[in-house]
Amino acid sequence: MSDKLNKLLTLTYNSRLCSRKRASMHELENENQMQSDEPATPVSESEPAAYALLSALFDSILVINERDVILTLNQAAALWLGTTFSEAVGAPVGSVISSELTKQITAWRQEAVASKTPIRTEAVIDSKRKVFSIYPVREKLGRVTRIVIAIRDVTDEQRMREEYELLAGKVAQQARTLEGFLSASADLIYVFDRDSRYIYVNRPGARALGFKPHEMVGKTWTELGLPLQPMKRMIALGDIVFATGRRVTDELHWIDPAGEKDFEFVLTPIYNEEGIVEALISTARDVTERKRIEETVRRERDQAQQYLDTAEVLMVVLDTVGRITRLNRKGCELLGVQQEQAPGKDWFNEFVPDRAREKTLDGFERITAGEIEPFRRYESPVQTARGEERDMEWHNALLKDAAGTIVGMLSSGTDVTERNRIEAALEQSERKYRELIQGVNSIILQTDLEGNITFLNKYGQQLFGYAEAELIGHKLVGTLLRATESTESQFASFTRNLLDAADSYTQMVSENVTKDGRHLWIEWMFTPLFDNQSTFVGVLGAGIDISARLEAERALKNVERLAAIGETATMVGHDLRNPLQAIRFAIDLQKKRGVLTSPDQRGGADWDNVDRLYDLIDEQVRYMDKIVADLQAYAQPLNPEQTQIRAVDLITSTLSSMKVPRKVHVKTDIPDDLSLYLDRRLMQRVFTNLILNAIQAMPEGGQLTISAAASDGTVLMTVEDTGVGIREDIKDKLFSPLFTNKAKGTGLGLAVCKRIVELHDGTITVESEEGRGARFVVNLPS
Repeated sequence: MSDKLNKLLTLTYNSRLCSRKRASMHELENENQMQSDEPATPVSESEPAAYALLSALFDSILVINERDVILTLNQAAALWLGTTFSEAVGAPVGSVISSELTKQITAWRQEAVASKTPIRTEAVIDSKRKVFSIYPVREKLGRVTRIVIAIRDVTDEQRMREEYELLAGKVAQQARTLEGFLSASADLIYVFDRDSRYIYVNRPGARALGFKPHEMVGKTWTELGLPLQPMKRMIALGDIVFATGRRVTDELHWIDPAGEKDFEFVLTPIYNEEGIVEALISTARDVTERKRIEETVRRERDQAQQYLDTAEVLMVVLDTVGRITRLNRKGCELLGVQQEQAPGKDWFNEFVPDRAREKTLDGFERITAGEIEPFRRYESPVQTARGEERDMEWHNALLKDAAGTIVGMLSSGTDVTERNRIEAALEQSERKYRELIQGVNSIILQTDLEGNITFLNKYGQQLFGYAEAELIGHKLVGTLLRATESTESQFASFTRNLLDAADSYTQMVSENVTKDGRHLWIEWMFTPLFDNQSTFVGVLGAGIDISARLEAERALKNVERLAAIGETATMVGHDLRNPLQAIRFAIDLQKKRGVLTSPDQRGGADWDNVDRLYDLIDEQVRYMDKIVADLQAYAQPLNPEQTQIRAVDLITSTLSSMKVPRKVHVKTDIPDDLSLYLDRRLMQRVFTNLILNAIQAMPEGGQLTISAAASDGTVLMTVEDTGVGIREDIKDKLFSPLFTNKAKGTGLGLAVCKRIVELHDGTITVESEEGRGARFVVNLPS
């Protein structure tokens, strides 16, 4: 199990690394642009702070392939190497790194690939000690496709900056709150097998249930005495995952002595070497605590920001050449200098990092020269005497003498390092959330109150056949919902009633339509969407396609209906067969009496009419007997008794039992040595039906061709006519029971044929073009 958990951790690491690569590329492409003037986006749906802190690293990241060609790098790596993203990507490592270090990296790469595990080592580069972590990334077949190198400067250990005197208590409180947030928001992870026995439980997961991990491992939920109702729901969903191999996402409401909590959880299958699901990973997240902590962090951050804006900010006065003339106490504390030592220092050389010096100095010179107005708000970093960089948000004002000459600039700066870290973490969290929404195998749909589509995930786009641009901003009615006279008003009524639904959720099934016109039945769960002011702004829906399920239910109902018909057919066949046989016997008897009666006793032409009526009655009785036979053949169980028979004998006996009109010419093409194993009585009924249908399809006469041939272990027997043919729109229904396109008929003849042929492990198909006859092909094992 530890190997499987390691695989999961490796996948998580690769996902995080890809996210960091994209963030680094974004930063490099915008390294020469000014920071945005927009205020920070508040934390709304952040991931756990612990994960955010791990992701917001300042390490240099370099990704190369097996030929030591640079695939990508982050901003820190570009700055360390003295290059840019566009110059480095695609270039050999040796073109941007010294030959000595290149050789070392090549050796480390070879060692990591050979050992199949990441390696970690240290080296001194330019008098600085750096830690190199080399991670080989492999594809499914085990081939290394790229090497991730993380470089961390460990020359100087970072020290905690001194707390502002008046904010010491406040900052400490925030630190404790953040630490509590990180601990409380950790995911609860459980791994259990098919017997609901826990294989692995992490500490937060065990603590949430009142246990320690070792107390749960090896036991079932019943042995642990866990509550019955919520665990039954978990086990039921687990059975679905074991049966289907599909991941399941759901919510769990948990009640314990500590109170009520809501959890979001995901059940993910773990496969063994044979591809069978042998265990499940359950990852649960306490949504209640997350929301509460988000609100706490937001409120405390707003309070701290307001306090800093009014009092605790860095204040510095510079002359026209950039020397410090005054620096307040808070500025001295932030920069790590004595207040009396600050005046006269060159601000840009002493306290601005190298990477930002040229740009910042150019802006200062243009402002003090009067070429541009001072920036009302912008971000630029400072570098403390300890070598630590802090992100600052600045407000500037020019200082002028009595004559109006510019003599300097007053700048107030607010430390926004933590704010930027949180924003980066929020962006990372939101990106991961979007990826999760895009990856689920359910439809995620969002509309505004007017019914305009504002979001549809990739699964929904693929299911309905639309590109994102074809849906966003368009009406739901007329795209995914078929437009009718009442659809618009029904949707408006639905949105109004959604707020009154129990738990603000509404479940419903709707008929939706795809771009190519296919109709899908979707089961939806809708909930209202609110903005930050708790205003109802839209509708969020999650849906699954239940078209196949409904089709199966309809098929089941049809089977039940046919079963009832079968029972009726058995009864009707039993009750009618005997009277029909009596009628036929009476007719045969009367016909024989007529033959034995001399012509002078018959009474002239009347006897001829009586003979024709007897023939007509006999023909109709035979037809009724065939209907009863078809009903019984379709309804009763059939047990073929297979014997060897020549194909030519089967067709000959079938034709001899039928009355073929003179205007129908019969042609047979069957080899004498072609034999089959089949039930002669049942298969003769098949060809009787096919030949009778062919004769009826040629009311004016025509050619009836019956042929047989061996082919690849099977025998193909065909019955072909030159009659009226079959319409294209009814071909698919021909073998369905009770379907007929004749004025007389039960619609069971071809259905019986199909059933008998399939009992012989064969198939029956039809080829026809209206007006050009039909060709039925029976394919049987030889």
